[in-house]
Amino acid sequence: MKRETEDEFRARMHELQEFMDELKHKAPEDLVGDAWEAQHYCLKLCDALNTDDSALCLNLIAKILSCEPTEPGLRMIAAVAFQKLENESESLAQIGIALALDPGFYPAHIHMARILRKRSERQAAEAVLATGWEHCKKRHRRRDHERERASYFRVLDEGIPKS
Repeated sequence: MKRETEDEFRARMHELQEFMDELKHKAPEDLVGDAWEAQHYCLKLCDALNTDDSALCLNLIAKILSCEPTEPGLRMIAAVAFQKLENESESLAQIGIALALDPGFYPAHIHMARILRKRSERQAAEAVLATGWEHCKKRHRRRDHERERASYFRVLDEGIPKS
């Protein structure tokens, strides 16, 4: 397999960015049932989260989830959006659904641990991360486990000043 040059990579990324821009501006009715429908609404949600229009954000989250209700990654996007909208309970609910759909979806474990740590529930956050790590470590070489585990559990100390 030929290795991609830096110029080729940049050209491919430029094409991808153009595609995403076109996707974001397509009419929703043109995407009904399309594999890119959820992504279209995700792009719209990213823009909407930078406004004060929480009703629009909630509408977009509902549309995203209606496209593929059993996709854990979309549940995670909803969880992050709800967190940004300061709806921690709904964020946790979406994480719970993502984990019910795929117990090995370790990014959801990380997000849940962040919320629990923020709530001063460190032991619960550690337990959630321990479960997530059991799935995550399968993606790493055994010799890298110690380093990767330290990185994974770093969530417990984010934003806490060192004494």
